[in-house]
Amino acid sequence: MDKSLPPLNGRPAKPNGNGRSAETRARPPGDAAMRKSRITRANWAPTDYTPARVADSPLGSDQRVLLDEVYRDDDTGLFNRRAWNEARPRVDGDPDTEVLAVDIVGLKRTNDTLGHEAGDRLIGEVAKALSVIASEWDIQSRNLWRIGGDEFVVAVPSGWADEFGRRLEEAVGMHPIRGTKFASGVRYGVGADFSAADHALLVARDQLVQTHPRFAVRPS
Repeated sequence: MDKSLPPLNGRPAKPNGNGRSAETRARPPGDAAMRKSRITRANWAPTDYTPARVADSPLGSDQRVLLDEVYRDDDTGLFNRRAWNEARPRVDGDPDTEVLAVDIVGLKRTNDTLGHEAGDRLIGEVAKALSVIASEWDIQSRNLWRIGGDEFVVAVPSGWADEFGRRLEEAVGMHPIRGTKFASGVRYGVGADFSAADHALLVARDQLVQTHPRFAVRPS
């Protein structure tokens, strides 16, 4: 790992000997998240964000299988933007839910420098980390969406999102982009609804550009 590169969102990653983050097992929400939230894993009753057309189809039917494919991202298996567009009004309107907007830093530079296979591996690693943390926190996969090439959304109990984001940074770490002075990783924004989380993400991006211009940030 290039030690001259800044940690994402001001927090250091944990690299292994190859400069890539060691895979870490996600831990359940800690005391900090619990203190910020009145919601615990025992009393959170998450909304089912499965697309209505899928949920209304008989289990095991060909129709359900085909519809489920329509709402899935081909590369990661997470719900896609179409599913998110349907779920967003319910997510934004749920007072017990907080939104995490996630962006992969440096994906475009990874694609341009190392090829799209390397970019796809980075996307897959982030999606896997999201899924592992969500599973350990008893958050269903229907609360995860990939809404763009480098963009993801997670719906979690109110008060948990910031810790979820920190765990994600820890799991993904920072990846030096071979042959350059840049690195890739993740950043996130938190809000009571998607607009607020997305705005927080934009602020984090702008701060990163101003403070660390060498970081591989996607052009606006």
